Order: sequence, then structure tokens, then C-alpha cells
Amino acid sequence: MKQTVGKTRFKGGPDGVAPIFDHGAPALFSDIVTEIEEVDGIIRLTFATLSRNGDGVEKAVIAVRLRMPKDVIWQMCRDLRALEEK
Repeated sequence: MKQTVGKTRFKGGPDGVAPIFDHGAPALFSDIVTEIEEVDGIIRLTFATLSRNGDGVEKAVIAVRLRMPKDVIWQMCRDLRALEEK
């Protein structure tokens, strides 16, 4: 079920906005950051979830990879800082 949950400003949109859809995907959880690097002004950030095999060996499984322009990642940092200050 596709549900529109709002809009966001987006430079490439026809009227400067893009609708936000929620397809009901389960939330992803991560325990560690496995990659953070910049390539051509795009920040690549990879998160992994730790799990343990039946023999007790821990392993990290990639949960999600994010690729964002540097200005977007800086805004995320400012937003996280604002949450900490509350």
C-alpha cells in the first residue's frame, strides 16, 4: 500500500517539491558505521548490523548504504546536534 506522507523541498522537482511516500518497509537498525568517504562531493555512508553465528562468531551485515550530497549530510549533522541540545 503506497501512502503519501508529506512533501519536501527538492531542487529537481517540477515545482521545487517532491512528494514523500511510505511503502510500509520495515525499519532498519544498525550497530556500526562501516564506511564513510567522499567521492565527487557525494558522501557515502554505510551502516551494518552485528549478528552472531550459531558458533558464536560475530559478523557485520550491511543494513543500508546512504549516498548524499555534502550539504545534505551537514544539515543532518545540524539536526542531530539540535536533538542533543533538547
